[in-house]
This record gives sequence, structure tokens and C-alpha cells, in this order.
Amino acid sequence: WEAYSYRDDARRGGERSREGWAFKAQDVEETDDNIRPWFEGFVESNGKDKAAELLQGAGLPKGYKNENEEAWTIMFLDEIMGMNETKGNDSRVRFDNFVREMHGKQTKQGG
Repeated sequence: WEAYSYRDDARRGGERSREGWAFKAQDVEETDDNIRPWFEGFVESNGKDKAAELLQGAGLPKGYKNENEEAWTIMFLDEIMGMNETKGNDSRVRFDNFVREMHGKQTKQGG
């Protein structure tokens, strides 16, 4: 998440949101990147704990922290949460259901 939200983006809260990132991140079956074979070998060579330690903060400036997490919340959250059912294509339905579940769980955990 930190690397995704590192740069300011005019699409923040719309096309680029915390919910969009989480929705795409859950789909581990589909990938278009070439890093996975290298990464698997890196973890195998160094062990899971050491690899995590070595890669902590990779690609981010030293000490970076996303100070404005709220700005990345999807701007249509109230609309999505206010509907029990989404009409539209399969991708939109899956995304809206994911957002409802994500924020429903957060609400239950918070109180």
C-alpha cells in the first residue's frame, strides 16, 4: 500500500483508492509482472524473515509514511455502502461487494 500511495495522483479517491488497491491485490492468480520468479528465488535463498527485513521500505524514501490515508478512500463509498445490490457488469458488482465487505468488517472491528 505504501508504494502504491507514495506519489500524489489526481485520480486519488476515484480510480486510485485504497479499496481499488486492496481489490486488485487479492487476485494472486492473475499477474502481468515478471518479478515473481525472481522474488520466489530471493525468498528461497534468504528465508522469509530475512527477505522481509531486506525488502522493508524498498522503493520508498527513508522514513516515508503516508500522512493522509483518508484522501485515498474511494469517493463513492457512501453510494456503494448505501446500496444492497449493484447493477452493472461483473467486475463492478465484484468490486462493490468487496468494498461493502471491507468496510463492513472495519465497522464491526471498530465497535
